[in-house]
Order: sequence, then structure tokens, then C-alpha cells
Amino acid sequence: MLAKNNWKIKAQGFRTNIEQNTIKERLLLKLEINIINLIYKTTKLSI
Repeated sequence: MLAKNNWKIKAQGFRTNIEQNTIKERLLLKLEINIINLIYKTTKLSI
């Protein structure tokens, strides 16, 4: 019984970890897009 509950807790922890990772990935993606846009704008101005 104890092992079963422990497994459930581990599964929940794993799930929340995955959710946190996807949030981090989204934030990184937004940052990358912003940087690309910034570079594009600056090169457009310099040309």
C-alpha cells in the first residue's frame, strides 16, 4: 500500500516537472523570437 502511494506521488511530481519544462520552453521561444525580430529590425535599418 505504501509503495503504491509513493508511486502516485512520483507520477504527480513527474507531471508537474513536465509542465514546468514546457513553460520554460515557451518563454525561451518567445525570447528567441524577440531577439530575431530585434536583429531583423536593426539590419533593416542599417541597409
